[in-house]
Amino acid sequence: MCQLAETINQDYRGRSLVVVGLMKGCLFFLADLVRKIKNDVIIDTMYVTSYQDQSSTGNVKILLDLKGDVADRHLLVVDDVLDTGITLHKIKKLLLDKHPASLEFAVLLNKKESHIKSVDVKYCCFDAPSLFFVGYGMDYNGRFRQLPYLGILDDEAIK
Repeated sequence: MCQLAETINQDYRGRSLVVVGLMKGCLFFLADLVRKIKNDVIIDTMYVTSYQDQSSTGNVKILLDLKGDVADRHLLVVDDVLDTGITLHKIKKLLLDKHPASLEFAVLLNKKESHIKSVDVKYCCFDAPSLFFVGYGMDYNGRFRQLPYLGILDDEAIK
């Protein structure tokens, strides 16, 4: 994470940054990341959902949009997992319509073998296999988000 934050610090040196967290899965990653960013940072959030149980529904719902105006601002969208790419693809289209100065993505996990839609992610902590992760903000139907580590969901855990 320190290396990722340092790269962001270099890339945005001297510029303010609006960091947009995609709730709720990014909570822990977002908090840890922004504490290491040295630039002027404004944090905003979007509440987005597309999962039912362990699968992406392919139907992205924006339950809460950004509060602030992001026209001509540098945006960094932070998410927990790039899985199918459907959510980030939709978010990219929505945010580009708001005319930011720039738009980049940072994810904790990138499941490259699961991509359906192509989304360029400039900042990524780890490439991950197509498993269902929980903990460190990620959940299964609202459970396991509080775990201080990443785990892989198995059938025993959901009983």
